[in-house]
Amino acid sequence: VSTQSTWGDVADVTHSTAFLTLDALVAQRRLIEERASYLKERYKQLHDRVLTIYQNDNFLLKKAKLIRKELDTEKSKVEKCGEVAKEDDATIQKLKRELAHAENELSVAQEKENMLQVETIELERKKSSLQSEVDEAIAEEENRMRPHIDAITKNINDLKE
Repeated sequence: VSTQSTWGDVADVTHSTAFLTLDALVAQRRLIEERASYLKERYKQLHDRVLTIYQNDNFLLKKAKLIRKELDTEKSKVEKCGEVAKEDDATIQKLKRELAHAENELSVAQEKENMLQVETIELERKKSSLQSEVDEAIAEEENRMRPHIDAITKNINDLKE
């Protein structure tokens, strides 16, 4: 893209103060035409360079704004990720507390179960002991009552005959 077509009147240096001054110096014969043409050409080149630099600066500023916008977008994404990470950390901490509480409840339940197992064993031992006492008491009572039962049975048999 040519500087002339992009910048229009700004690129046209023929009406600039520098050109008008050089033309005035030539008209006053204080400067020869060849030197004035050379200076005008140099001025035009410098002016074109300034315009090119200005275009590049303008392009770079636009690009910098775009990159800044992208950076802000990425920064926002990173901040959101940070927030999500904080939320995840909070959730993890909450779950750890819940796990610790559940482990504590499990420990208490296991202790209670162990105590109940010991109590069950003790009660089964007592039951066994009491059953043995009952069996012994029944056996003693049968032994004590055996002569009476035998006598009554004999009487019944005698009566049948």
